[in-house]
Amino acid sequence: MAPTMTLPVPISFELPNGWFPADPAEAGAPGMLFVAKHPSSSMGPDRVSTNISISGYRRDGVDPATIADESLERLRTGATVEVIKRTPAGSSRAPGFTQLLGLVVNDNGREVRLLQQQVYLSMPDVDDPHKRATVEFMFTCAPRRYQELIGDFVQFLRTVTPVTRR
Repeated sequence: MAPTMTLPVPISFELPNGWFPADPAEAGAPGMLFVAKHPSSSMGPDRVSTNISISGYRRDGVDPATIADESLERLRTGATVEVIKRTPAGSSRAPGFTQLLGLVVNDNGREVRLLQQQVYLSMPDVDDPHKRATVEFMFTCAPRRYQELIGDFVQFLRTVTPVTRR
């Protein structure tokens, strides 16, 4: 288990085999609270390391779809973004939202295509269940690796649980 207490809602999770924690700044994701990379995925013509990243937001009363919209707008400031699919998820007690995006980013003059699966989960605060936070999970990879590795991301998401402070 890998617990983190820096999110608005502390969580624990397990990384699938073949995934390793990485420093967010060194992984090119300085705003993220946690990053895991799949090292073998960076081999080949893409030179893109598949990664899972986690961030979180304390914004009571804001639904995950709104936070997903804001993420989309932020991405559009530095990339060409194609919305492939957007889906509400979860339940009224634990609402969530997912979106699959196609991205084109500039990497030192080289156009790089990526797919990014975003999952937003609203979770109750462990200290005050009337407050909520949204935790953001992102899976980013080269398009040719998506089918091969998306199952790892789903497996990872199944292990995410809130941690109760004692």
